Amino acid sequence: MKSEITIIMLLYKTPSKLLRRLSVLKNFKVIILDQSNDYKTKKFLVKNYPNIINYDVREKNLGFAKGVNDLVKKVKTKYFLCIQPDVSINLKSIIKLKKTLD
Repeated sequence: MKSEITIIMLLYKTPSKLLRRLSVLKNFKVIILDQSNDYKTKKFLVKNYPNIINYDVREKNLGFAKGVNDLVKKVKTKYFLCIQPDVSINLKSIIKLKKTLD
């Protein structure tokens, strides 16, 4: 089940305390785009979450829609879930969502 879902996340000047919530995503493939040119955040996340399969840092913020569209193009799984770091989600909710989609 977890191999069928990729989590995509768009960041912009995200406080590190919000990024620590990502531990629930440790069993999923994760793709992140940071539009705030923040290499410190990239270093922290790549070190602590080896399931991040792609992490790009953009020099310029091109907006939410453009960022998400760029992330979706990198998804190779059947499903993807777009979340924001300030939203709490648990594994049980992701499983229920997948069952609904199936």
